[in-house]
Amino acid sequence: MKAHALAGRDKPKDAYDICYCLDNYPGGLEELAGLWKQRHNDRDVVRMIAILREKFSSVEVLALSRLSNSSILSMQRNAR
Repeated sequence: MKAHALAGRDKPKDAYDICYCLDNYPGGLEELAGLWKQRHNDRDVVRMIAILREKFSSVEVLALSRLSNSSILSMQRNAR
């Protein structure tokens, strides 16, 4: 839902919330990435990943300026 909020309204809090959730996921980013991979055919997951890739595609993207560097690097590394 946070990815859809980021796509729809793109407020600073949306990017922050995504990073907060990723940084504090109980099983860590590796576990979360594994769960996403298990649902790689799920329409909602595919759309969410597309939104995150668009919004976090490079350091020049406005949303990235709102996030911690460690969250960005971890998210990109685990999305591959």
